[in-house]
Amino acid sequence: MFRKCDYYVFLNSIMNVAGEILQHKNKKAPFIALFLTRYCISVCKLRQIALIRHRLALIKRC
Repeated sequence: MFRKCDYYVFLNSIMNVAGEILQHKNKKAPFIALFLTRYCISVCKLRQIALIRHRLALIKRC
C-alpha cells in the first residue's frame, strides 16, 4: 500500500512522462499522454485529483 507521499511521487512521475511524450511530433503522442493521464485519475484517490489537474494545466501550456 502506498503512503500519501508515494502517491504524489507516482503521479508526478507519470505526468512528467506524459508531458515528455507530448513534446514529440509522433501522431500517437497525444493519445498515449491521454491514456497515462486517465490511468492516473483512475488509480488515485479524490484528494490527489487536485494535483493531477494542476499537472494537466501545466501540460496544456506546452
